[in-house]
Amino acid sequence: MESIEQIMASYPYDKGGITLEEAKALSRYAADVTLGVIVEIGSYKGKSALAFCHGVRSAQSVSTTPIYCIDPHKDFIGELGGIFGPNDRKDFFELMLQSGAYQEVSLVNLESTVLTKGWDKPIGLLFIDGDHRYGSVRDDYQSWYPHVIDGGIIAFDDSKFLSGQTLGSAQFVNELIIAGMQPIETVGKITFFRKPCQKREPTFTTGVRTLLVYAERNILSGGLIRFERLGRQLRKRGVNVSFCFEVTDGPWQPDGVDVVSVAEANQRKWGATLIPGAGFSEQFITLLESKQTDQFGIRIQAVLNDRSRRAHFIAVNRAFRPDCVYFNNSDWQDGSFTDFIAKRFSVIPGAVDCAHFYPSIKPKPSSHFYIGISTKSLERLLPVVEQLGHGKVLRIMGNIPHALKQTDLFRGLQQRNAIIEEGVIPEHALPAFYHSCHCVVHVEEFAGWANTAAEAMACGVPLVCTKAGTSAFALANKTALVLNDFSSEACVKAIKTVIDKPEEAIVRAAAGRIHIQRYDWDSTCDEIISLLHNDGREHYLRIPELNMYGKWPVDTRTEVLSIIEELVEGASILDAGSAEGYIDHQLLKAGCRRLDAIEMDGGRILTARALSGEDSRATFIHASIAPWDAFLDKHEDDLLAQYDLVLYLAVHQHIPKSDQKATLEGLLKRASNWFVLRTPVHYYQDNNLIDTIKQHGFTMYSEHLSDNSGGAGPIRLYKKG
Repeated sequence: MESIEQIMASYPYDKGGITLEEAKALSRYAADVTLGVIVEIGSYKGKSALAFCHGVRSAQSVSTTPIYCIDPHKDFIGELGGIFGPNDRKDFFELMLQSGAYQEVSLVNLESTVLTKGWDKPIGLLFIDGDHRYGSVRDDYQSWYPHVIDGGIIAFDDSKFLSGQTLGSAQFVNELIIAGMQPIETVGKITFFRKPCQKREPTFTTGVRTLLVYAERNILSGGLIRFERLGRQLRKRGVNVSFCFEVTDGPWQPDGVDVVSVAEANQRKWGATLIPGAGFSEQFITLLESKQTDQFGIRIQAVLNDRSRRAHFIAVNRAFRPDCVYFNNSDWQDGSFTDFIAKRFSVIPGAVDCAHFYPSIKPKPSSHFYIGISTKSLERLLPVVEQLGHGKVLRIMGNIPHALKQTDLFRGLQQRNAIIEEGVIPEHALPAFYHSCHCVVHVEEFAGWANTAAEAMACGVPLVCTKAGTSAFALANKTALVLNDFSSEACVKAIKTVIDKPEEAIVRAAAGRIHIQRYDWDSTCDEIISLLHNDGREHYLRIPELNMYGKWPVDTRTEVLSIIEELVEGASILDAGSAEGYIDHQLLKAGCRRLDAIEMDGGRILTARALSGEDSRATFIHASIAPWDAFLDKHEDDLLAQYDLVLYLAVHQHIPKSDQKATLEGLLKRASNWFVLRTPVHYYQDNNLIDTIKQHGFTMYSEHLSDNSGGAGPIRLYKKG
């Protein structure tokens, strides 16, 4: 392989506007791209593409990083008077052929900002070197920045103010620095930045244009109705939602969205596919395995209920293997879903179209007190209404089960005119239904998001409810009367409170109506669209404020810090499994002298670098530690012979059994004083593991058990000698 010096010498400066030192820097950063693609905005004759190509090849990774050069090669006069045009495209092609770089490099002959509308590839390195006018540089940056992976590199050419020049690129870079974005370094006229880890701004658009909602049967359910409503909202954002049902004999007909046959769904290519809930047969769940191909795009599992249906959701999860899982209620607390499989986890509550239920209309005075419910609450409400006595009437929304109609209790209430069957109410008529009620009652035992309760609150109607499906918006005695544990007596008491104290009920309803407005469809669309953005990462830790949406609560992983806090200052540390580098970041803050961290996932390496990569004490090595000999063959020179402290946390159980002993021995040999091991309990019971540790001169100094949900087993601290 030619050196970068040889390559640049073969293609003089008039083949491109970069110097040898700049080419070296571009090559070095290209070699460090551990996830995503390289995108260059403004390629001219292709010389900088050669530098990227050299870096990609020198990395010797299993898969070569693709390089996309974006340049329209149209007639154009630059800010400094340079003349550009189609002849540059000819030179670009010649350079790619002569150098062989065409194998890694793709030329896209379009304006850069046109492409971003449909771009779907995560970017590890973005080089902005196109139109140098201020507005164009800003547009390039703003258009492409969302596609850069956290920890990825953003570089600007012609970023320095020079005598007699007023380049917009230099002005824009200067503004970024003033705004607090610190450069990693400047080489020649190129300035390099690293994208930080921080919560993303709401995303209003997406390159995904089609979303398939795939379910077993077109039943009448709140979950499916919500996706019908979501479809209408997403259409405004350029995303078309279609439904597909394996069986279509159900009563529900979605309004305003396409319904496609199974055959058509299997023939089309989808930007994303979503599975709503888990109320499916085993046969249907098995069919989900066929939806794992690229044809169905980004795979999303929507968990639309509480944890009572965990087994069903896990079955769907294993068959579908989604890229994203989202929960529509807070019952799924951090640490409660560690047995799910996905690259990303989110909590996205339901939504209400508050404008549809506006204005709030106070029920007219009546000799009767009308209680609005859905059929899901009916069985529980029948004895309640009987106890409330005459003048209390149920207005029932939905189809009442035939068996329930045959009960003596139902018939008795019907005979005394205490029941009004409203049937299935079309969406446009829902506000009138709620406004006809003096209060609405939702007393389900299990629910994810209670449409009835949320819509009643949006209408400004007093609400009595259980916590199921309402915990996001039903604040006890503030926005609703909340029953901690349902009983007929407790429900009777709450409804009587609404009857006897109407002024207080109206105050609660008014507060509820304000509170529910935060759960609007625009915000929900923003969150759903964020799932349609492929950031290329498999998230590990759950720290949303740092744009980390994994399944492991951060406190279950940072437990080790209090155990080793007195050992860190001034120590050399080897971390044999750094994940996103959050623990490493804390170790650097605590004053370690040197930190070498290993992680096999490229996205996590980028995140670790975003957190701590500019700290000169830290080195993050993209590699697998097993097999150990293969790791040493490539990275021996990157390591110290020994470290004061070696961390081997929640890694051992993930290594192939045939490699476990050699890897453990290799790490033990690197530890001069302390060794920390964390693995599930049954691994500690493996005599080979314990014997190996003892044979290398270590004895257990302390053991630390954890009762955190989502924990990774006990932590054991071993001391040498």
